[in-house]
Parts: sequence; structure tokens; C-alpha cells
Amino acid sequence: MPSKSIYNNIPLSYVYKITNKTTKQFYIGFRCANIKLNLSAKDDLLKVYFTSGILENDLRSNHVNYNSEILFESSETIILNDTSHFISFWYEQILIKEQRKNPLLLNRKYFDPDTMSGMFITNKAPKSAFTKDSIPWNVGIPMRESTKKLQSKTQSERERPSIEYDSRREKIQCPYCNKIGAKGPMHQWHFNNCKLK
Repeated sequence: MPSKSIYNNIPLSYVYKITNKTTKQFYIGFRCANIKLNLSAKDDLLKVYFTSGILENDLRSNHVNYNSEILFESSETIILNDTSHFISFWYEQILIKEQRKNPLLLNRKYFDPDTMSGMFITNKAPKSAFTKDSIPWNVGIPMRESTKKLQSKTQSERERPSIEYDSRREKIQCPYCNKIGAKGPMHQWHFNNCKLK
């Protein structure tokens, strides 16, 4: 249900829905930082703000592949200031809870207003369990160079810390046992805590 705000140019906290045009997967989110930026929802979403969810990187580069809609704007911002953020947050949580069984929902957790506790959406099928006919969310998105470099390395190369990093760490020597090591662990186990003190 699109928002019918009479406050089009007044910055209000809002709840939004981003939908991938190809896969029809969607993400529901909430935003209140636009108020400090003095931006209305229509001037903020996909112009300044690209969600804080799992779509953020793709939205920045390919936002034309997504539809966005403002579902709710909190007019109470004008009167109650901080309380309005709370109202928008709960509206977002209720929408996520209502859609939690929809396999196209990308949100992975929500705060249940009935139990007042955080809930993970565990009944979601893993991405590998989608049917062969479904289109993966990242089809057509070019792979980043950094990802290509990581994939070209073997697993042991990715996991092994580089020698350069280790050599940059400051080394110190314990005056009691003459052991040399990194500053943090040495202060924990040596100097005033050394067994040979």
C-alpha cells in the first residue's frame, strides 16, 4: 500500500519496500536519519540512502533494477520527535512479521512486537534450495575485481595471514624471561605477570 502523505516535503521517518524487478525478491526497511539530513522520503530513498540491508551494494550500482515504494511515513515526528521513530520501527517489524513465510522476503530477522524479542526467520529456504526455474538475485551483476582475486587464490592462501601484517606489529621483549612477542599478548602474560618475575 503506497503512502499517501500530505507532508511530501517535510522530513519524516519512513518505512520502505525495495523489490528486485527480475526476481521479485523484496526487502522491507525503516529510516529516520533522513530527518537530520532534512530530506523527505522521496528525496532520500535511492538518491541518498540505499538501505542498510543485504541489497545495499547492488542498489548503489544498479538501482534501476529495483522498484521502491514508501509504505509509511510518520507524521508524529513533528509533534513527538523521538517517539515517531519508534512508531515507524514497529510498523516495519509488523510488516516483516506478516511476510516472514514469503520465500521472496530478503529480511532475515525481525523484532516480534507480540513477544518483545528478536526473531530470526528460520523457515526460509537456503538460496541453493530454490527451484531450477528461479533466477538467482545476483544474475547480471558483474563480479568485483576484489572477489575475482579472492577466488583465484587457494583456500589456504585466503586463510593464512600475510607476513607483511605480522611484521608491522610492534614487538617487545620481556625483561624477566627475554621472550619477544607482540605487544598485546606480551603485556597479558609477561612483564608484571611473568612466571619468572
